[in-house]
Order: sequence, then C-alpha cells, then structure tokens
Amino acid sequence: MTDRFDNNLEDLDFSNTIENIPDGNTPSNSAGTEALAPSISVASGFDYTGVSPEVAEEAEAAADRIRNRHRASIIETGHDLCVIKDKLAHGSFGNWLSHHFGMSERTAQNYMNAATAFGAVPEVVDVLPPTIIYKLAARGAPGEVKQFVIDEIVSGSSPSQKEIESRLAAAKSDERQRREAERMGKLEERAWQKHEQALQAEGKSDLEIEAERKRWATKKAQKERAAQQKVSQAKQREEATVQGEEKMKLIAERAANILKARLGNEYEKFRDAFLKIDHSRLKAALLSA
Repeated sequence: MTDRFDNNLEDLDFSNTIENIPDGNTPSNSAGTEALAPSISVASGFDYTGVSPEVAEEAEAAADRIRNRHRASIIETGHDLCVIKDKLAHGSFGNWLSHHFGMSERTAQNYMNAATAFGAVPEVVDVLPPTIIYKLAARGAPGEVKQFVIDEIVSGSSPSQKEIESRLAAAKSDERQRREAERMGKLEERAWQKHEQALQAEGKSDLEIEAERKRWATKKAQKERAAQQKVSQAKQREEATVQGEEKMKLIAERAANILKARLGNEYEKFRDAFLKIDHSRLKAALLSA
C-alpha cells in the first residue's frame, strides 16, 4: 500500500500549478493572482506569521541554543543538587532552593532523578526532550521502559516521544493490573475461608468441601481468563493505533520529501499556500478532480 502511494506521488507534476494556487481572499476569476502573504513555518512547527524569514531563523537558532544549554546542564545540575541536599541540615534544602533559584523541590527532584538515572548515559539527555527525561527518571518509572530507551539510543536509534509515552502508559497499566490481581486474590482467599467455615458449620464432610473448593477454583479461573482476554484485546487495539500513527507519520514525511525534491525552489510557495487551505475542501477537490 505504502509503495504504491509513494510511486503515485513520484509521478505528480506540480510545475505548472504553483503560481495558480488562489489565496482564500482572491477571487478565482481575477486576471492575476496576488502574491501570497507568507505563513512562515519551520521544522519545529511554530508559526512565525508576521515576521520576516530572517527573524524566524534567528528565533529558531536561539531556541536551539537555549534547548541545548538546558539539556547539557540537566545532569550537571542534578549532580550538584544531590551533593548539596545530602550535606544540608534536614528540612533546609527546600529553603535553600527557594532562596537561590526560586526553584521548587519537585523541579529539583526532576534534575536529581535525571542525573541518577542517566548520568552514565548522557546521550539520552542529548536526544530526548526534558519532559520525557523526567518521566523516565522518576521514581517508580518502569525499569524495563527506561532500559529499552537507553539501549535504543546507545545503539544509534531514537524512539519517538509518542512511542516512549505509550510504553510508559502500558507498563504502568500492567503494574496497576498486577496490584489489582494481588488485591483480588487476597479478597478471593478470604471469601473462600468464610465460605469454607459456613460449609463446616453445615456439617459438610471433607470430601464435599474439597469438591466445592474445586468448583470454586474453576469459576475463578474462568473469570481470570475472561479478564485476561479483555486486557489482551485492549492491548492489541492500542498497538494497532500506535502502528497506524507511525505508518501515517512515515507516509507524511515521504510525501513532503517527494514534493520538496520535485518542486525545488517552488516548494516553499506550495507549502505556504497548502497550509492556508481548508483541508476538508482540499480533500473534496482532490476527490472530484
């Protein structure tokens, strides 16, 4: 399916259409199309409408510098905070943070957790956004997800933020289900003990009680299988959704790259015009063309 889609895109020729894309405010029967007011957008996705391309580039470069400085400082800051927290008197760390930085203990804990979790693998901090780093480094974060991310990044791969969040959510869901299963198991055992005492009070023999115990266990197993089946089906639906989103992302990236390669210097004109189009109308126009 994807290969056919890519091949079809490669056959498209926009060379004679770019200059004729009308702006939403320009009548379709006008003699000439006015130049489109640029809606400047860059790789980050931020809309810089209203400023020049030079200012947009400067703003993006500043964002990169700030982001890189912040990432570079996370582990070093976390290490310093860990050292000082251990040396200050009990209960004074929060006041020290507030006095010097106006920082909350929760924010400081994020830095310290990150330094502890990823101090030996700073590549993780170089690749991932701080919000994801803090989630992975948090106490109680699933260890298997943290190790998966470390292994992927060290090997040269870079899991997406959506994939990491999906794995974190799934692992936490598994942990909740495990705790719930333990709780239900204890309740089930207490319920049986109460039922057994009632059977004994009725004068049931040991053989009769054992037969009832087997029936009880069979019903329990049936309930557990039904519950497990529901969980499995939910996981399959979730995985299918994630795979579908990743596939659509790849298709979109390929389509954009093909258009850029095909249109060359005209690509930005096409992109800026495309971003102003109502997509529902575009879809209808494509289907009726």
